[in-house]
Amino acid sequence: MSSIPTFHGVDDCPARGHPLVTFPMADPRIDPIAVYKIIGGRIRDERRKHELTQDELASRVGLKRTSITNVEKGTQKLLVHTLVDIARSLGTSPATFFTALDAEAPLALPDDLSASVRNWIVHSVNAGRAQQR
Repeated sequence: MSSIPTFHGVDDCPARGHPLVTFPMADPRIDPIAVYKIIGGRIRDERRKHELTQDELASRVGLKRTSITNVEKGTQKLLVHTLVDIARSLGTSPATFFTALDAEAPLALPDDLSASVRNWIVHSVNAGRAQQR
């Protein structure tokens, strides 16, 4: 029987005199291949919305057109700084690409993330959701 991952909030530190509060989470795992396909599809949608060709986007971020093609298909992994460059080139936030995961798959967060990193990710995703409303 597997244990349910728990989240420990930043202010729930017993050393600070606060009670330890845990929130059970659903299994946060997602197929990594699906993540790249979903994000790649969002990048393609944003590029088309801005009426850019793959060549034009590639030139803006210092990649080859074939790399943009593969990123959009979800067959090429992205470094975080490349994702940020793509988002900036498209005049959007990197969070825009992650909000697509909400509609198609649960957010995948490893159990061993620190509370501050987990809070930052959740805050970023929620900010992206608010922008889309």
